Amino acid sequence: MTASVQAGQEYSRLRDIPDVLGWKDLAAQPDATFDALCRRASEGRVPGAVCGFPLPKPGKDDLRRLAHLHPLDDLQLRLLAGRILVGAASCAHVHSFGARLASGPPGWQIEPSNHAWQCLRDVASAHIDSGRYATLVKCDIRRCYPSISAEIVERALVSQGLDAKRIGPLVELLRGLVLVGAPGGLPIGAEASALIAGLVLGVVDRDLAEAGLAHLRYSDDSFIFVRSGASTASAYDAYCAALDSLGLEPNSEKYEEHSVADGSAWSAVQDPTVSALQGYPAFFGDERHFVVALDEELGQDQPNWKVVSFCLGSLRYRRSPCALPKIHDCPAVLLNLPRQVGRYMAELSENRPTHHEVDQDWLVEQATADRGDAGLAAQLHACEAASRVRLGKANGQRLEEIIIGSSSCAAQQVPVRAAAAHAWAQSRAYRRRRAEDLAEEFGHYNIRRALIDAIATKCQRSSKTHSFRQKMWSADHDLEPVLERLR
Repeated sequence: MTASVQAGQEYSRLRDIPDVLGWKDLAAQPDATFDALCRRASEGRVPGAVCGFPLPKPGKDDLRRLAHLHPLDDLQLRLLAGRILVGAASCAHVHSFGARLASGPPGWQIEPSNHAWQCLRDVASAHIDSGRYATLVKCDIRRCYPSISAEIVERALVSQGLDAKRIGPLVELLRGLVLVGAPGGLPIGAEASALIAGLVLGVVDRDLAEAGLAHLRYSDDSFIFVRSGASTASAYDAYCAALDSLGLEPNSEKYEEHSVADGSAWSAVQDPTVSALQGYPAFFGDERHFVVALDEELGQDQPNWKVVSFCLGSLRYRRSPCALPKIHDCPAVLLNLPRQVGRYMAELSENRPTHHEVDQDWLVEQATADRGDAGLAAQLHACEAASRVRLGKANGQRLEEIIIGSSSCAAQQVPVRAAAAHAWAQSRAYRRRRAEDLAEEFGHYNIRRALIDAIATKCQRSSKTHSFRQKMWSADHDLEPVLERLR
């Protein structure tokens, strides 16, 4: 279990709903974490309640609903996914790139997406240059994760030779998540979901390979290269039949055909602007290329958010503050790319030469701005970035208002409140007695974790500390890993 926790730590910090402590309490106290998992199972509390969390789709008006899992349920899902990996080697297809493993179980990790995409582009480029193919068919799955039910997972993995008994606990957990409020299918946002989906879609990889088709896949995006003189309709029919065998449907609205001869096939695999920015000397030069590209995109009525995201990532890698004026002047950047902006701000905040460039007032303004469901992710990542700087007393008090002012709001706002609690605890507004009061008053697990961690970091042990620890233990046994720090 220790290897699984350590492997999941980085993802827990970087995902769209970052864990408030980045699993550091679970990693620091493996015995207490194991005890908490066993206790939850013996008491029939697996899984716990789940809420949906809205995440904007860049450039679109609709929202994706992520599943905000209890961290111990997230860990349990990761452990069970690792268990099926032991017998799943036959499910992996050489041209499946969406959930490629950088390391195997027990401490499995998925290869970074930029590396996986580069591998896919390399294979696609070889197909294009070979002269054997005339057309690229690009297609994907309608509501992929929500459509992959526990029954589909079980059927797909058994059909690929996995033992039903080994799969059973995972299937039961997936069924249980739906019963306690998770959106149907695989929980969007959990790293284990990407792994499970990749194994399920191995059926599609296998069927298209048996049909003699050159098929590349990243997550649910499929790229089928059709030979000169062959029928694109036949290739698409084979794809649809493979999905139908699983109980999934193609997204006909995203069906595309691209000619290899005119270069559109390559553009379908790689955004031309991103491709140019990746080329030498742009990528290996200074940040001017990315600042210019960022300025050009944000000047458009409908920016290419893939390009904006790539520029932010490149400037973050260079720890360059040059994107800050663009982010401040264009609120749509944070709203459409909350995770990318949050990571960029956090990187600058933790880097001594640039930490003074981060506008704390702006961060708190974004953290406290009420934009409805569409703005919750922006609030969350602004709070997360604010936790990396030591806010002044006034700004810290504004974050405290998020914690106490949202007590009657929907469950989907809990991640924002927990992130605000974590940021408040790092600010000059922090007071130990107030932290204890908030932990006792607001009973959500993640809010309490953030506050208890701060108390454990900043206070000396005393009889009062012991009394507070006993209160929290009585209120929620799942807090045992973080409460160990108060011993």
